[in-house]
Amino acid sequence: MNDFRFNQLSTLMDAYVTERVPLPRGVWFLKIVFLQRLYKQADGTLKDRQNTASADYTKNVMDLLKERLNDLFSMNQAKKPPQGKVSGGGGVSASAQDEKLVALNYICRFIQWTFHENLIDRPLMFTALLGTSLMSICFLDNC
Repeated sequence: MNDFRFNQLSTLMDAYVTERVPLPRGVWFLKIVFLQRLYKQADGTLKDRQNTASADYTKNVMDLLKERLNDLFSMNQAKKPPQGKVSGGGGVSASAQDEKLVALNYICRFIQWTFHENLIDRPLMFTALLGTSLMSICFLDNC
């Protein structure tokens, strides 16, 4: 994975969530700017370049989703007091967790949009979902 591209996508998603960018506009921008850069950097035939850009985007977005899920689950673990002990009010605030849920919800819906726009490498996405702990995303009510 190229960390630079991952960081760009992560920053882009953070901006989308913060600015409440409508999904169609966000997907359009992703197609025009982000994927065009990936496409131009790839080598080979037209089809090879499209497949490379799609695979690269899919890897990055699935890594982003995994990172955000891990953040959310680690927040949940921080909120739970050890067994047999009463929480002393420390831990993570509800508003911080709500913000993480809003961001995760947006990312899930964004992935759905890019899936329907055929921007995602579907076999690679399903492999990532089935091959990791990301299966839990299918059962979240917020996505």
